[in-house]
Amino acid sequence: MRSVALLVVVSVLVATTTALAGGLLGGWHPIGDSLAVFRVELATVAAVAFAGLRWLSPAQSARLAAAGGWVGCAALGLSTLPWSWPSASGDTDGLVLYQKNLSFRMRSASAVLRDIAAVEPDFITLQEVRGDNRAVLQRSGLPHLHICPFAGVGSVAIASAWPVVPGTRSCAPGMARMQVRTPSGDLWLASVHLHWPWPHRQSEQLEQLARSLQETTGDWLVGGDFNMVPWSHTLRTLTSLTHTRVASGHRRTFPLLGPYRIPIDHVLVPSSAQVDSHTSRPLAGSDHHGVVVRFVR
Repeated sequence: MRSVALLVVVSVLVATTTALAGGLLGGWHPIGDSLAVFRVELATVAAVAFAGLRWLSPAQSARLAAAGGWVGCAALGLSTLPWSWPSASGDTDGLVLYQKNLSFRMRSASAVLRDIAAVEPDFITLQEVRGDNRAVLQRSGLPHLHICPFAGVGSVAIASAWPVVPGTRSCAPGMARMQVRTPSGDLWLASVHLHWPWPHRQSEQLEQLARSLQETTGDWLVGGDFNMVPWSHTLRTLTSLTHTRVASGHRRTFPLLGPYRIPIDHVLVPSSAQVDSHTSRPLAGSDHHGVVVRFVR
């Protein structure tokens, strides 16, 4: 019985450590980012399996492997922390962005509209704008709007309380963007919706967006459903192209399985900006939680 248990533990260790290592290789192959989504969970399972190895095997090599494995699992788990803890500026007069995937299945926009009214944002970024939920864009109270068709699930859209720089509205695959004039200077505002990662088309879409983003200069503010975690190669690429960073204090926004949620909805703020608060909002009829970020440039 002990040998069977040891075989199970070793099998789990081979699977989880291989997946963890693969999750670091998103720059080499998009499967790496798919594995990176579950980095914390895989590291936790691997750490428990290493404990089982230490308990089941009296060999010195097993004890050394367990000790090394715990260190590696801890390091990988801790690698996600830079995006987990928000930094506060203490300034409550910053700009506010409300980010929301509306869900093409949304039956009523009333709950989201009440939530937006409670937040009173300067900017709104929306995904899966389709059918009746278009009312969120039209009745948001923000006067400057832009919407771009995307996939069958719906369009991407943005709204701003601040005026648009003439001639800057444009669309790219899964992106709506325009430059707005804020009290702290001009700012590119964009809404992004990425496809699901490998084996779906996220990496190809990222290449298309990269070519488009290389044509623009200036500060960026991006809200979106990226279908990817902040420590991924995909997010590193987008933040590098836009000279932004993922707003710290990420939230687990998408219920993947029951109460288990993953962090795939983010706000990218200018690299020099100070994030004052980063909070999640109710589902409000969607399958994604909203995200609200207040920041100071």
